[in-house]
Amino acid sequence: MSQTDGEKQVNQTDVETSDAEYTQAASYLEADFLASDQIDSKSTITANEKSYMAYTMSEVLLESLGEKLDTEAQNIRATGLEFKEYDEMMASFFANGERVKGD
Repeated sequence: MSQTDGEKQVNQTDVETSDAEYTQAASYLEADFLASDQIDSKSTITANEKSYMAYTMSEVLLESLGEKLDTEAQNIRATGLEFKEYDEMMASFFANGERVKGD
């Protein structure tokens, strides 16, 4: 966050970078860890059932993590926009002595 002439500004580049990092992490989980071709369905050993259940649970948890990362990326974007609007409103207030009314 920087400050110029009484105006605090949120660095939009930082917001976009954080958003992109969360989105990239979610995409990575989806592409690399949730591929269904990694399941061994040919083994007949007893441990296969337990390993299959553990793998399925890990898929569910990783999918949930990916969804949460997507949500965080959306929250970062929305918060960045809100700060930008607030910065513009405050800049107008200091420049004109009045509040700019939204659409």
